[in-house]
Amino acid sequence: MIDILLPSFVLVLIIILMHTYLGIEIIKRQIIFTDIAVGQMAALGTAISLVFFNEKYHFLFSILFAVLTAIIIAYVSKKNKYVEAFIGIFYAFGFSSLFIVLSKSPSGMEHIKELTASDILYVDFKDVFITFFIYLIFLSILYFSKNYKYYEFIYFPVFALTIVHSVSLVGVLVVFTFLIVPAFIGFLVKKEKAFIIGIASGFILSVFAIYLAVKFDFPVGYTITSVLSFFAILLAIIK
Repeated sequence: MIDILLPSFVLVLIIILMHTYLGIEIIKRQIIFTDIAVGQMAALGTAISLVFFNEKYHFLFSILFAVLTAIIIAYVSKKNKYVEAFIGIFYAFGFSSLFIVLSKSPSGMEHIKELTASDILYVDFKDVFITFFIYLIFLSILYFSKNYKYYEFIYFPVFALTIVHSVSLVGVLVVFTFLIVPAFIGFLVKKEKAFIIGIASGFILSVFAIYLAVKFDFPVGYTITSVLSFFAILLAIIK
């Protein structure tokens, strides 16, 4: 069974590493729901390509919607103190629009389930290698541009592109979980080592969740979200 699950485990580690780095920045900025809004808009772009263009250009539409959303959020966050409310409105718009668009597809509900929480068990090592190189490039861009005056306008498009790729692999809900929960756990345990603690805890809990899902035939994406969220809630109560 380990051989079958190995690509999923490695991919989870890579995604958690990238998303914990981004999640720490998001929590520091107090714009927690940015990723779920961007992810939802990316999913909307995919849905539009599916319904109106027979799924042609779905990555192009997804990237366009996600990057535009991220740039708008970056712009509004500089001038509006109610940015969290604005992001919530953006999410509501994307979520409702997704249902409207997919209502025109005979298999709309199935697509909604896939876009919300995909089954990571179906990935292979090709997905692992592609994700590794994409995220290595993204991390390098963020690291070397950190002191740049217009870093925000680099960070958010890179953030959006990361979300687009991750959503295509694991779905919007799991992306939100990987972005927020490990970073949140890291901050709760020890702020100075939030990155390392977040990666370790996120990976261990995800492996445990995948094991539970396989053993008891639970939906994998929702099990990952449930296990990580439950642990974060428990830790927050104890701390």
